[in-house]
Amino acid sequence: MARQSSLSLWLTFPWWFLTLLAAIVYAVGVYGLPNFPIEHPLLAGLASRMPSLAKPLSVALLVLSAGSAVRSMFMRLQRRKLLARQTGIESIRSLSWKKFEQLIGEAYRQQGYLVNENGGSGPDDGIDLTLTRAGKHTLVQCKHWRSNKIGVPIVREHLGVMTAHKADHGMIVSSGEFTAPAISFAVDNGIELIDGAALVKLLSHVRGETPSAKADKPPVPANHSQCPLCKADMVRRVARRGPQAGSTFMGCSTYPACRGTRDIRVA
Repeated sequence: MARQSSLSLWLTFPWWFLTLLAAIVYAVGVYGLPNFPIEHPLLAGLASRMPSLAKPLSVALLVLSAGSAVRSMFMRLQRRKLLARQTGIESIRSLSWKKFEQLIGEAYRQQGYLVNENGGSGPDDGIDLTLTRAGKHTLVQCKHWRSNKIGVPIVREHLGVMTAHKADHGMIVSSGEFTAPAISFAVDNGIELIDGAALVKLLSHVRGETPSAKADKPPVPANHSQCPLCKADMVRRVARRGPQAGSTFMGCSTYPACRGTRDIRVA
């Protein structure tokens, strides 16, 4: 088991890193150490043997590099299939917590975000995913809850994590629902909440099942914009607390029935 675990660990490294490491090992072992003047007899003997060791080691690293590339390609295909297979909230709720996090990560990866998955490899400090785009970092907490509603304590804890990590944005994605106080607290502090119903709409949009606005359509004035989730009119809101305090955003006029938000666009 230890050997298999060690191999799996090596395959988690990017293929380009393993290829670079193979080149360094070959260059140092074949051309570097053997030609370096060493007076100590024992060290000089080891240096003379380095070419015979460096060559097979660099080949092994190249094999691992190829394996890492294949593994990465396979994982991308698996995540795309996972996204395509979701037919509604019930199929989402039937996923394991790990698959649920992978699904959320793939949904945002398809939207152009660089996604870092914590994957439960260690203490995550309440961070399951980190989304990066245009230099902005969003901390995401995934709550795969099927029955209980998510209350204010979870949202408040996420605000603390955002503050500690100096994140630009925060998001909590759930397969369930949020309580009204949790929604109110999130709106006041600029935290985006996505419940099960909103998640189904998000996945449909990512798969291209909902029409997108034409690229040449003129921008809509902020006070007349439509909710991205339910298409109702939006109203201007101001975050009162948290890292986004004082910032203005548009919130759905049907809140709390709908929690759609969008950045204000200048007409």
